[in-house]
Amino acid sequence: MTSTAELQRLLEAAKNDVRAEEAFLAGLLSATVYAHVPRTPPPTGKMQFVQFVRPDNGQTVLPFFSDQAKAQFAGRGRVGIVSMAGRRLLELTQGATLMLNPNDDGYVLYPEEVSALLTDRPLGIFVAEQTTPGETVGLAAPSVPVDALVNALAGYLGKEPAVQAGYLMELHRGKDLADVSLLIALVVLSKEAERIARGSMVAAQPVLQSLTLPLLIMCHTPEEPLPPGYEEAICFYGNPGHASSRIGISQEGGGDSA
Repeated sequence: MTSTAELQRLLEAAKNDVRAEEAFLAGLLSATVYAHVPRTPPPTGKMQFVQFVRPDNGQTVLPFFSDQAKAQFAGRGRVGIVSMAGRRLLELTQGATLMLNPNDDGYVLYPEEVSALLTDRPLGIFVAEQTTPGETVGLAAPSVPVDALVNALAGYLGKEPAVQAGYLMELHRGKDLADVSLLIALVVLSKEAERIARGSMVAAQPVLQSLTLPLLIMCHTPEEPLPPGYEEAICFYGNPGHASSRIGISQEGGGDSA
C-alpha cells in the first residue's frame, strides 16, 4: 500500500520527469484516495460522486484527492468525503474524467487512460512539444509502413463523434530537414482535443514498437484552416457525419499507407 507521503513524492517526481509517471500511477492504484459525495445519502446500493465543470475547457471532471486535508479544504463543508483504494475509485467511476488535487496539481486521467490502467495496459511516455515560430518544416507522404498504426487509430477514432478527420504524414524538421517523425493531425472539437490526443496515444501503444519513426499527434479545430502541405498526407479517417475531406485527398477510411 502506498502511503500519503509516498504518493505525493511520486507525484512530484512525475511532474518533473515523465519517465517517473509509470511509478506514480502504480502507486496511485494502491494508495488511499479521497473523493467528494453528496451530503444527502444516495439510494441504497448506489454510489454517487460530486463532479464539476472545468472553467478552462468546459469538461466535466470528477475530483479526487491524495489526502483527507485537501479533500476537506476543497469541499468547504458542502459535501461528504469518502476514502478508498485508488484502484477501487477508478473501477467505480469508469467513463468519467478524473482530476487529482484540482486546486494544486490538477493531474487529469481520461477514461481511455483509466481503462488502460485497470487492464494493465501501458499509457506510454509522451510530452507536449511546442513548435518554434518561423520554423521551416517539410511534409511528405509516409515512407515507412504505417498500416498497423492506421488500423489502431481508425478503430479508436471511429467511436469518437467529436473527431471529424484524421491525417497521417511525415514531418521533416531541423537542420537540412533531417529530423523525421510521423505526424498524426486530427480535426476535432476544441474542448475534446486533449482527451482525444491522449486517447490516441493509448490506442497507438500496441504498435509503437513496430514504428521506425517517432510519433507526434496534433489537433486542429473544425473552423481552423489546415496548413499548406497537407495534400501530401493520407486522410486515413473521416467521420461519416462530416465532409469526407478538408482538403483534396481521397478518404481511405483506415486503408493502406501511401
